[in-house]
Amino acid sequence: MRFWKGLFCVCAMAGLSLPAAAQMKIESSDIAEGVQMNLPQIRAECRIRGKERGTNTSPALAWSGAPEGTKSYAVTMLDPMDDTHYFWHWIAFNIPATTTALPPGASGTAMPEGAAEGMNDYGTRGYGGPCPPRGSTHRYIFNVWALDVPELSLSGDVTGAQIRPQLQLHSLGKATLTARYEN
Repeated sequence: MRFWKGLFCVCAMAGLSLPAAAQMKIESSDIAEGVQMNLPQIRAECRIRGKERGTNTSPALAWSGAPEGTKSYAVTMLDPMDDTHYFWHWIAFNIPATTTALPPGASGTAMPEGAAEGMNDYGTRGYGGPCPPRGSTHRYIFNVWALDVPELSLSGDVTGAQIRPQLQLHSLGKATLTARYEN
């Protein structure tokens, strides 16, 4: 500890700064920070304005800046309903550390070998797009978790409430993108 304090003092006196820790980032060609989600990502069964329907297509996601020691990834999408309850829309885990992107529509059809998808709060496996009540706007938080284990020993029936403690326990870092949808 003294070494780091000493190094910080020497750098500060010399007008230098320490290198910043790598920060994970997430990008998508389908969704953007703070922006209304596109129709393909919306749940197909959702009653939306107009006659068009969503297609429940998981968005393309790409991430970078994983911390050293990352052995796998998990991807989650949740809607923070209030301070204590989340609606889980997507749980994917055991994504190999060599994977840094998922194509659009990966859920259920094009997940990397070895990856698993858990149960969303609609009661189905894989991606479940937004479908807030008419007249409301909800936030949808996409997280990519860098994990310190090659796999989580969980079944494909795992729920958000069950996986969350494991993600927090094994997390080395996390990238977040928050989109919204107004119905």
